[in-house]
Amino acid sequence: MTAITALEAVYLHWEAVNWGSPENAAGVLADEFVWSVLPEAELYVGASGYCNCVQWWRDAFPDFWLELKTLRSGDRWVLATHLLRGEHCGTFFSAHGFVAATGVEIALPVCEIYQIERGRLARIETYYDMADLLRQMRRNVGFAPALPARTPVFALG
Repeated sequence: MTAITALEAVYLHWEAVNWGSPENAAGVLADEFVWSVLPEAELYVGASGYCNCVQWWRDAFPDFWLELKTLRSGDRWVLATHLLRGEHCGTFFSAHGFVAATGVEIALPVCEIYQIERGRLARIETYYDMADLLRQMRRNVGFAPALPARTPVFALG
């Protein structure tokens, strides 16, 4: 594959994701491709990892798509914010447990950073608020109880 611009690589990625055909992005991925989904502390490596990450979302949200909100790019980096939209029709598995299908529509704000090396997509870093996703799936998000007030060990005086 000939070298392409950073934006072209990212647009090919979005097209593959939105059409549910991650295998179509294989030609744009670097051999050492890594996708980090930070809220889950998950790493997906190589073309098979790329396909697995897209499928992980498709299993829970079969109709999901990315709706671009903002875009900034340079020679080797692209920063994008978008909404991940879809209906929660399948079980969502995560490091925090699982949520059975609820049938609710979600609109999850997502920030992604894309790194391009030698005209190929080398890395994606994905950031989103897990508590927001769980809230949208109508799951209560628990918080730790407040800590009791502590007595100072010494007083300034």
